[in-house]
Amino acid sequence: MIYRIRVALDTEEEIFRDIDIKASQTLWHLHKGIKNAFNLSGEEFASFCYVDKDMNQIKEIPVEDPTDDQSGMSMADVNVKEAFSDEEKAQLVYIYDFLNMWHFFLEVVEIQNRPPALNYPLTVNSKGKIPLKNLKKISKISPVEKKPVIEDEEDIDEMFNDLQVEDNESYSEEDL
Repeated sequence: MIYRIRVALDTEEEIFRDIDIKASQTLWHLHKGIKNAFNLSGEEFASFCYVDKDMNQIKEIPVEDPTDDQSGMSMADVNVKEAFSDEEKAQLVYIYDFLNMWHFFLEVVEIQNRPPALNYPLTVNSKGKIPLKNLKKISKISPVEKKPVIEDEEDIDEMFNDLQVEDNESYSEEDL
């Protein structure tokens, strides 16, 4: 079986690629296919994430298993058929380059019941050009672990208010 997956960049402009991939191939193969389809160069870190309707991250599948004892999950452990099963009601998002945070939304457009005849993954449809730098995103994905968001200087002042030393306090060299 061949899955046709639409990979859309999270921008106001319509930028997407349709990629054909075998159901038995892994998310690692899809990761390579997305990088090729969008001409993403380099070896920046990437992961697939399941998100709910409010864009809260449910589960992350990184390129490599981050655990020391190899008990975690990686892209090579999940095949395309599993990743897009009907049981998963969450949306699958691909995040590339954690410094620039490129977000791509993935959806199955078609499942074809035909024998594979070419090397997959294969880009079969393309619309729009990827910008040189990441544009303003439409959505905001919230990670599983909530971290404080620093919006402006007032937030910084609040966070570090406790750390200020009073003028009347004195410390010896031993305290430091």
